[in-house]
Amino acid sequence: MSNYDCHNIGIFQDDLETVKEFLKLAINTIFFHRWINNNNYTCETSAIKDISYMKINDSSLQGKINSLLNEITDQQGNEGRFQINLDFYTRNQEILFGFFQKKEICWEKWNILVIVTEKSSKDKENNMRKVMADLLNKLNTDKDFMPDINLEEFENMDNNSNKNSKKTFNFPYELKINNRFEQNSVLNLLNNCSVYK
Repeated sequence: MSNYDCHNIGIFQDDLETVKEFLKLAINTIFFHRWINNNNYTCETSAIKDISYMKINDSSLQGKINSLLNEITDQQGNEGRFQINLDFYTRNQEILFGFFQKKEICWEKWNILVIVTEKSSKDKENNMRKVMADLLNKLNTDKDFMPDINLEEFENMDNNSNKNSKKTFNFPYELKINNRFEQNSVLNLLNNCSVYK
């Protein structure tokens, strides 16, 4: 039995640009609700019908999100199937053979299944709002599973000597595209999945 929370979202759309816009919206929203000291953010408006979201103003994070979206453009054609995996970790120290070792433990997983297909709804805006409402509900409901904050374990620290600067911290994470998953894993993912189509 796994010790992490797992959330599934499905995207079925007829064009890759709509998929990328939704992914940018969804991923930024997840990070906004999981980022520590998220005081530096801006409110952005999605290109799909005036839907707003919060974007963390962190160059490293935004660089990884943009890199992921560019990778999707390079890899996928007009039709395709892939999955975005976003995992959050915490770092614990344990003694092994008399030495302290850091161990990364996953505490939350987000799986976003993407299928680019001609068979999709034309009511993109309404469906996006429904899935975003469910996404926000998942992010805000029952946060007891989140690990305690231990500032020593966070890796993104602003060591600027400026006294007016604020240090920022975030949980270690992994954001990647997974092009290899079996049909059974797709069906299992869709059993408990919010679908944007």
